[in-house]
Amino acid sequence: MKRTNVYADPEDLAIIKEAAKRRGISEAETIRQGSHPAAMANRVWDEPLFPRTFEGAGRTPGKSEVRDTAAHAVRRETGAGFDTDAVLTLNRRDFRAVRPLGRHKAFRVLPEVFPL
Repeated sequence: MKRTNVYADPEDLAIIKEAAKRRGISEAETIRQGSHPAAMANRVWDEPLFPRTFEGAGRTPGKSEVRDTAAHAVRRETGAGFDTDAVLTLNRRDFRAVRPLGRHKAFRVLPEVFPL
């Protein structure tokens, strides 16, 4: 670690001091724990997030094509042998638009079926 000085609002420092005391750690550790997520959120990556590019069909796919493609991807990723209609996700909207490829008519989005 490297020592540095920062300027902070007095209100923020009071909150940091109270949080450090409540958690039983130093104020410096509280600041370090908060600075890492901030640093990572503002990091600029040299390499692209998706290293591969794909050629498209040269047109905008229709709703049914998107639904079928997503259903195939879900089935491929969960294994073709699973005959399931249950999906554990917080992404309710997308799984409402996709149908399972098996005998089921729709996915059950589990957080709605079994509240957390």
